[in-house]
Amino acid sequence: MNKLVRNELYKLFHKKSTYIYLFIITVLLVLISYISNKSIQLANNNDFDSMIATSQSNIESFKDNNKILDEFKDSYVQELANIDSLKLAKERNVDVLSAEYDYIKSKVYALYLVKYNVIENGYSYSDFGYLSEEDFNNKLNETIKKLDNFVPIEEVKNDLNNLNKEQLCKSVSKKYCDEYYNVYKSVLEYRINNNIPYTQHENSNVLTSYLEAYLTYLELRDNKNLSKEKKDEYREVLKTVKLTQYRMEHNLIDNKKNVDLGSASFIASPIDENTIFLIFGIIVIACGIFSEEFDKGTIKQLLIKPYSRNKIAVAKIITCLIATLIFLIYFIIVNILCGQLLISAFDINSTVLMYDYNLEKVLVYNGFQLIGLYLLYKLPYLILFTLIILLVSVITRNTAISAVSGFMLIILPEILSLLIDKFKPLAYLPFYTWRLDEFMFGGRSTIKQLTFNNSLILDIVYIVIFSISLIIVFKRTDIKNQ
Repeated sequence: MNKLVRNELYKLFHKKSTYIYLFIITVLLVLISYISNKSIQLANNNDFDSMIATSQSNIESFKDNNKILDEFKDSYVQELANIDSLKLAKERNVDVLSAEYDYIKSKVYALYLVKYNVIENGYSYSDFGYLSEEDFNNKLNETIKKLDNFVPIEEVKNDLNNLNKEQLCKSVSKKYCDEYYNVYKSVLEYRINNNIPYTQHENSNVLTSYLEAYLTYLELRDNKNLSKEKKDEYREVLKTVKLTQYRMEHNLIDNKKNVDLGSASFIASPIDENTIFLIFGIIVIACGIFSEEFDKGTIKQLLIKPYSRNKIAVAKIITCLIATLIFLIYFIIVNILCGQLLISAFDINSTVLMYDYNLEKVLVYNGFQLIGLYLLYKLPYLILFTLIILLVSVITRNTAISAVSGFMLIILPEILSLLIDKFKPLAYLPFYTWRLDEFMFGGRSTIKQLTFNNSLILDIVYIVIFSISLIIVFKRTDIKNQ
């Protein structure tokens, strides 16, 4: 058996198609990493002219014969205020990730919004609490003048000093007022203690998102009659709340960019987001390992050797699985290297936090542990995908048909998913049960009939059935005319 497997691996890795695939995938992963990093940089650049042009383009889209349509009046005013804010930021040459820019986009923008609501929508300054136009202009000039001697953290201190419980609780039910007030206050104190001003950096955004999520969390937490949509929403805000609380308790958010806040998707991408590239590799391997023997007529030479058909079939299955593992390791290594060298937000050594709904607690991983976990949950998918293509290859004895079957395995689940509500047994097809990664950290399948346990059991059953079927079909295949 060992010799058979070695011979099969030798044949596989002496094929040009294998190395063409590896080369193409390497180039694609490098390009994806490069583009991903460029997108991050572009999102954080200071191209105010481009942003102003975008707002002006939006304004033009609101017009009909140079007249602003009534349905777009509010959007029109917002874009005018946005343009003035961007021009001020450009004039003062502030960085888009700076506290000054956040100040302009919040405090100054709000005043420009008042100005254009008065000019364009017929409001008066008194509608917004100002005694007169002069009173408003004084406020606007005073707000802009603050930028001359701007101390970023002072804005947070001012908010803490002026924190009004009654005003704050207008956005939350009375019974949750004290709790939300204390949470809001604790976030402001955390910002001050860790010198985290209001900016567009991840470390600031995660605290802002936490307060927004906490409002929804309070609204849904004690409701026992939530709809499915609301239950899903609650799970999302619960995760945000628990992860941020953990970070705050352990001082993991500081005044520097904290990679942990966004690294999970980057680190897990070799197994999770870019699995499609690995699938192409499996198709390259599996569609030809049996069918090429028939296409080239080498099957007779193979069968005259002192090996039973059962052993030959098992050896080819093992070869495919070993080759898939080799491709997977190569795939992971290339992703890690691309991430480390080309993506600034990627760090394989970073600590990654994940919230587990089953355990109801935050779990801590490093990059390698997270990749290993994703791989473990993906194994049934990779094994079953390989076995199905191998079975098609033995039945049809045609490389092209085997390759098409591989691509159909990618497309067919999406098509059949439209019929699952009507034909419920479809949910138990391997296309859906092999998605065990959906259950990671207490996740739930998009198909309500499936649980982790029944999916895992069915996957094991399918692996046995497909393996035995493949061996039986190969054993009974007539090769006289090959």
